[in-house]
Amino acid sequence: MEAMPKMIRLEDTAFTNKDLGAGALVELDSYTVVRDCKLSITVRFTALDGGGDEYSVTVTRQESGGSEYKYFGTQFSVADAAAGLYVPSIDIPVEAGDVVRVKARNMTDAGDAAVAGQVEWVDTDAPSRPYGHLYVDATGGNDAYDGSKFYPLATVQAAVDAAAGGETINIGPGTYSERVQAQAKAGLTFQGAGPSTVLTWATAGQPTLQVASWTTIRNLRIANTAAATAQALDVSDTVDVMVDRVVLESTGYGLRAVGVVGLHVRDNFIAAQECGIMVSPPATSKRTTPVMILETSQIYLQDWTTCSAWGVFMATQGADSHGMVLIKGCTIGAQTAADDAQDNGQAIATLVGIPGGVIRAEIVDSILIGVGDNACGAKTVGTGEQLEVYLTGAKCIRQ
Repeated sequence: MEAMPKMIRLEDTAFTNKDLGAGALVELDSYTVVRDCKLSITVRFTALDGGGDEYSVTVTRQESGGSEYKYFGTQFSVADAAAGLYVPSIDIPVEAGDVVRVKARNMTDAGDAAVAGQVEWVDTDAPSRPYGHLYVDATGGNDAYDGSKFYPLATVQAAVDAAAGGETINIGPGTYSERVQAQAKAGLTFQGAGPSTVLTWATAGQPTLQVASWTTIRNLRIANTAAATAQALDVSDTVDVMVDRVVLESTGYGLRAVGVVGLHVRDNFIAAQECGIMVSPPATSKRTTPVMILETSQIYLQDWTTCSAWGVFMATQGADSHGMVLIKGCTIGAQTAADDAQDNGQAIATLVGIPGGVIRAEIVDSILIGVGDNACGAKTVGTGEQLEVYLTGAKCIRQ
């Protein structure tokens, strides 16, 4: 079924101190057309010279690469300077690339130097956004738009709010300084344009991006610079989340994944100061529960000498919390001063003091880098849960 057309307000631009008394046409505003459409233009004047002056308003159209020509002109007289006087809407057909300009002048005298008002631009036959994709543009977007390809949104959160389950949010290049909360929207895909697409936030205790089950995050960079409690990405309490070709940077945790099943982390680069990935199974789960697959990724722990620093930090949530983790083709390393009292500098570790839970970790064709006198491979911190580690073709390096 063909989508029904609708109206999209494109811009509502104020103008001030326009000198219309010099005899020549003065440009009030212009708009560059992004799609073939019918463009409605409304001009409102809020300050005029008054009296019996005659005014003219002209709309010109310049086709892409062509000459500018007059499309429409009208005249009106003003008996007084009452606010709200306006020229009714003008509808014109335009094509992508056209530049449309609104110009005016006082035809009576030269004493009108402080004209003010607004020009409103509306696409009157915009197609309704089809289900499936929303678009976000850091430079050309507007949260008043509908998120279609021609009229993208400005923020990722606005796209999340507008999206339905199963839709893809296409995030263009640029830096988006915002916290994105999508934990109530299952099944979304966040598709970036590569490392040039950056989500960043800097408030302690607030993840930059937080998602729900069946979410895919692909091909972007997520950063959080708040403090040791910072989290770039939080996928806690989810099922079947995919994190693919993502750069995670954080002064705390790169990826927090508490109570997850079926997390798949592939082809990522994680740079964190406290913990690359913190992962745990649900509070009630079996030993065969697939908690996480981590493959062909790099985790780099930056210098952090006052806190524990772990590459992959695996924890259970009690005696009935079990699960399996597969790590394949990864490089996981700590770059921090050795501190046995803090038990830091581990490539793989588990949490202290939670009895009974068992995590089985299969580590295949990977490089694990530890620090100083600490175990460079897997280590259980304290005497709580059990960590069963099986190495196949994995290499441990102690710095």
